[in-house]
Amino acid sequence: MQVRCRLPHPSLSICLGAFALLAVLPALACGDGDSGSSTGKVTLDPKRGDELAHAAILAATDLPGSGWDVSRDDEFSDDVAFPDTAPCGNVKTKSDQAKAQAKTDRAGRAERQYSRDSESGITTDVEVEVSVYSTVKTVTDTFKLAKDVFTGTDFMACVQDTYAEAVNEGVKLEVKEGKLLATAPNGGVGRAIDVNLELNTDKAQIHLETYLWPFGNVGVQVTVSGDSTDLTREVVKAALAKTQAKLEAASK
Repeated sequence: MQVRCRLPHPSLSICLGAFALLAVLPALACGDGDSGSSTGKVTLDPKRGDELAHAAILAATDLPGSGWDVSRDDEFSDDVAFPDTAPCGNVKTKSDQAKAQAKTDRAGRAERQYSRDSESGITTDVEVEVSVYSTVKTVTDTFKLAKDVFTGTDFMACVQDTYAEAVNEGVKLEVKEGKLLATAPNGGVGRAIDVNLELNTDKAQIHLETYLWPFGNVGVQVTVSGDSTDLTREVVKAALAKTQAKLEAASK
């Protein structure tokens, strides 16, 4: 996921990608087996994988307000350059295992990101990725690895290392756990991170959230980011609810 940001000062403009490390995770999530009737059955026809994955992608009109433009469309971030640190090495090893498991069974996928300008100069971004697999088992098995990466301490440490490597000299950086504005549908998981940047009198506060959840043989990933004062609960909840509704409609 690439952020189309314009921070207040050039030396603050890292723009490396909100939750760039989430590209290492397949767009997979799975409940515990009893979180809903969809967890144990094929929900989207694998023979129509790409078609149905695209049918489940948000439209600009699904998001609150106006000014949403497509900033990415089927630009999949399958490879990420990691900093040469121990936490990032651990993340890469586990994510490579998960991706290898999922790749051979993937039947189709779709990705789109919408962006909206804000007064702060940092765009608000909403990205959805939907992956359809031939079997539910692939989602279940891969999630065990993906969840381990996503919720572990190495992930947060690697995010810190990635931003530290990207910012310009003299920029004060703080990366910390954030507070989620919503709950992942269908027994999924979410994580929020706050990134604070400061150089002299210029400051930027970026809030990032990603949600992973299952829908039978489908894995869903929604990532939102923006200035802490601009990214609203309304936007996050709409992105999650509308995506789930489109999945349900595509399964009929």
